[in-house]
Amino acid sequence: MENKNEELRETVTLILKAERFEVEKQKLISKSQYFAALLSANYSECNQTEHIINYDIAQISLQDFINWIHNDKIDTSTIHYDIKEFDRLLILLELSVLFAVDNLTEDVIDRLERYYMSPKYVINIWLISQDLNINVLRDLSLAVCLDRFDELPISSIYELSRENFLKLLGNINIRSTESYLFHVTHEWMNHHCDFTIPMDIVRNKEIKVLHSIISCESSDVINSEQFIHCWDGNDFFELTSFKYPKNITDRSTGKNILTGMQIIARGYNLYLCGGEFGIGSGRFNKNVWRYSLISKKWFLETVMPVERRHMVTVFLKNKLMLVGGVGRYRQKLQSIDIYDVHTGLWTSGKKMDSWEFTTVPEHYVFDEKLIIYECHTFPDTILDEFIALPHLTIRVNIYFPDENIWETKTGFYMDYSRQSLPFMPILTLKTLPCYININNPDKMVLRTITETCNMEICDYVQTIERLIFEKGNDSNRKYVLHTKCDAYLSILISSLCGRALVCMDSNTSRKINTLHFHNIPIRNPNKFRSLLFSHSPRKFFDLIHPAHLHTTNLNHI
Repeated sequence: MENKNEELRETVTLILKAERFEVEKQKLISKSQYFAALLSANYSECNQTEHIINYDIAQISLQDFINWIHNDKIDTSTIHYDIKEFDRLLILLELSVLFAVDNLTEDVIDRLERYYMSPKYVINIWLISQDLNINVLRDLSLAVCLDRFDELPISSIYELSRENFLKLLGNINIRSTESYLFHVTHEWMNHHCDFTIPMDIVRNKEIKVLHSIISCESSDVINSEQFIHCWDGNDFFELTSFKYPKNITDRSTGKNILTGMQIIARGYNLYLCGGEFGIGSGRFNKNVWRYSLISKKWFLETVMPVERRHMVTVFLKNKLMLVGGVGRYRQKLQSIDIYDVHTGLWTSGKKMDSWEFTTVPEHYVFDEKLIIYECHTFPDTILDEFIALPHLTIRVNIYFPDENIWETKTGFYMDYSRQSLPFMPILTLKTLPCYININNPDKMVLRTITETCNMEICDYVQTIERLIFEKGNDSNRKYVLHTKCDAYLSILISSLCGRALVCMDSNTSRKINTLHFHNIPIRNPNKFRSLLFSHSPRKFFDLIHPAHLHTTNLNHI
């Protein structure tokens, strides 16, 4: 019966020069809009069994195309992820557009995103995606060109047209030093004998960062639709939604829900790291998954060297850092694993001597350093010659990645009201200026801190630049902790408005006179219900809106 069915399958012969290629007609029609139209009753060729391909196509490329038509996948049996295979993929991409095969286009984009988004190949991908008008691939490759501009082959940069050169050099998201951009611009102009490039394009490169958080409507945090909400300094809005990778959702059921995982972002990508499928089960997620906000897909990025949950997870430039947390057999970890997203390599950082944690402490990145903030409450202690007061020991642990060292600073908070302080996340003007207050689940608010204010109602706190605390019974008293952080000064301010860690450059004369605290009502608190549960990540992180990818400073040109 099977042989009989094979005989009944209608085929079409595609003739390319002297070569003949047999293709199943029905598969060809169902997958290619080009051939579906060509072989329809509207054309005289519909009853012909042979069709001549009049395009300049290599035989191996047409065979790659036919193999995909028959098998629904790109043939990887001979792929070595080298330049030859890369060229074949680009030609296959062109054929997918030429013959209007949308699923093949998606498959080629997927393979290019997984294996070829590196400085060696990315300029070529960016150029061909523009020519073929494939916007997703264009944006994926442009993002890599901007992120790794210093690593792009200099010869490829010099060969760019003026239009494409300006698209890169004028983009505000380009990551490079001003001196290198000046050098590249001068060399490009010399190469083209074109001295019309305005040097202003290398200045004012300030990336637009969104402070973002992930939440959902259900206590089933892993298996529900996830929403990304962003604060841009003026508006709090929903950016997009997504679901976790199937590998995670299939394993996270009942009591085995993934707990202690961390999510961080870099650029246009989310990274999901670690976690344990049920506390104490010993079944960890060792995978690091990457979600592209551009292609809307999950990718298995790498595998963690050490299983861990409830760790600090941050990015320092292109390095993903997994710090401390809890490992197998509920062991408290002091180790640090560092993953370079550009090279795909893991290294180890200096261990955190003499301290550890089982829940994620407050932390943030400032001046390319990791700062972890800890508070410990102590009973009444005599702090002056007259009175005994309960106090809080405040410890700030600073990791310097270039030297691979930790520094620790310690200070005290004195509670004159003898009341325990409610937990308040750190707020910083530059890196973490907001958090969500969930004390009232039905009336959640976004809590923000700014230097300037255009709101009619706001609370504010005056900064103090002295190493003392002010006594008194008035409601505006403040307590200040100074922590020297390299060339920067970190000031912890406490008042009835909560706590705020404010960072200023101590080498400049600019001072912050007033800090403004705002409560912004959340329109749909149901989408933030997951923040009420302990196994839900609650921390804000920075990402870039895909819509800002093409932002340039070329308006004056």
